[in-house]
Amino acid sequence: MQLTAILNPQKMGYNAVAFIAMDVPLNRLDAVTEQLSARPEVQFVSTTTGRYDIFIWAMFKSAGDLHNFLRNDLAKIEGIAQTETFINLEIKKRLLG
Repeated sequence: MQLTAILNPQKMGYNAVAFIAMDVPLNRLDAVTEQLSARPEVQFVSTTTGRYDIFIWAMFKSAGDLHNFLRNDLAKIEGIAQTETFINLEIKKRLLG
């Protein structure tokens, strides 16, 4: 048995929470996921099948912080060809375990 606290991002001051999908060449997947995993804003990293190669879930204090992450931080990671950002409006269900 494990006790886990589930944090509410908005109550912690994170007002911009987003899923970000990425197109990445297959030969760069490991390097890109390692760099994304090292970022403090990034809470979840997954390689996927389908339209996108990687999905991340990240939390930011403001829309401006999210903007800077997209424009500056992600731009520095070699291999990210394209991104699409999905802003969380409301989380209806979230399980950990």
